[in-house]
Amino acid sequence: MSEQTQLENRLVITLLGHSIDKEKAHIKLVDHYGAKQIKDAYGLTLGKKQAWLFDYAVLVCWNFNQDELSQLIAKIEDLVIEPIHRPSIEHYIYKQTDTDSYYIKDDCLYLDNTDSMTKLALSHAFAQSAKLEFFEEQAQTVINNNAYLSETLAETGMVPLSRKQLAKLRGALFKTSTDINLHFNLLDTPEFFLGQP
Repeated sequence: MSEQTQLENRLVITLLGHSIDKEKAHIKLVDHYGAKQIKDAYGLTLGKKQAWLFDYAVLVCWNFNQDELSQLIAKIEDLVIEPIHRPSIEHYIYKQTDTDSYYIKDDCLYLDNTDSMTKLALSHAFAQSAKLEFFEEQAQTVINNNAYLSETLAETGMVPLSRKQLAKLRGALFKTSTDINLHFNLLDTPEFFLGQP
């Protein structure tokens, strides 16, 4: 596959932040840029290029090169609530095949068609995966950073923190737990697949 073909068949998944401001997104994306809103996703089509922005601040771009991706992120960054300073980005290459199935092999996605609804369906899966990975990493960081507390408590019977430090730690744990619980619907089948209004 030539370098040009690889650039044309790129799939990029970018986690931008916590969520997006839905009111601002509708005005900016639908009213101003002519995006199509389907349930919790906003679709932008530019020729053969397609991008889907989800309510939970994950952007999935099909066929965008790095400059185009950077320009799109700059255009929508004001919609993102609690942006991540260094967005998490995953890259894949995709190819259309003659088979009747979808599969991933060696970071290449093989599709039996490349129509817009197929891309949206796959974008849902990639976006959910990116967001869940973020929550897993967040929870693991909290666990790793505080593992010493259970060991110290078991050895000494005391926690080496002041009341204020302990309250802050409880707040951080509660925030992590709340974020995960509020986005628990990420494990559910998206409404797009259920045909709900």
